Amino acid sequence: MPSQTAPRHGRRSPLAFPCALVSVMLLILGLGLVGAPSAGAHAALRTSNPVDGSVVVNLPPNYELVFNETIDPNFAQIVIEDSAGQSRSDAEVSVRGTALHGPLPRDLPAGETTIRYRVVSADGHPVGGEVRFEFRPAQPPATPAPGATQAPGTAATDQAAPDQAAPQADAVASDGISNVTMLALGGLGILVFAAIALLLLRADRRGR
Repeated sequence: MPSQTAPRHGRRSPLAFPCALVSVMLLILGLGLVGAPSAGAHAALRTSNPVDGSVVVNLPPNYELVFNETIDPNFAQIVIEDSAGQSRSDAEVSVRGTALHGPLPRDLPAGETTIRYRVVSADGHPVGGEVRFEFRPAQPPATPAPGATQAPGTAATDQAAPDQAAPQADAVASDGISNVTMLALGGLGILVFAAIALLLLRADRRGR
């Protein structure tokens, strides 16, 4: 009677699990890189006039907020709050590309004024923030007494802190650098994992 032999099963390679693990890691890393640019795609304020944190002596006729991307004009909102805590909810706002602008109330009292904004970025994400500045109108010069000589004065500047615009630009630049660095590291990681997977596959073929 012929003896029955058990069917031979294919020998499972000991490198099958490491190869599968590397493939899963590559997939996860690729998905993370795809989602990374969208996380930093929200609108961000680049510059403003008046400058955030500045002291304004001569109030400009209009405010202006400039963002890093085009703003949807249908969802742009501006509220101006004066130093007395009164909100000028009827503040006009116009959108032109990446900029929001409109007239500043001419009856603003002296003190801190806040411009609150709410816009919608290109990906549909709402973004809000505020710009604060101190309105410190120049005092009218005193009338000198007859025969008195007026002392030379120092010319006042429109905004006492124009350098405040630099941190905003630096913040945007640092965001761009961090995104580039993250993408570069992600690409390097993909190359490393791909090299490991290739070495494992070659070792598996030689072992068969």
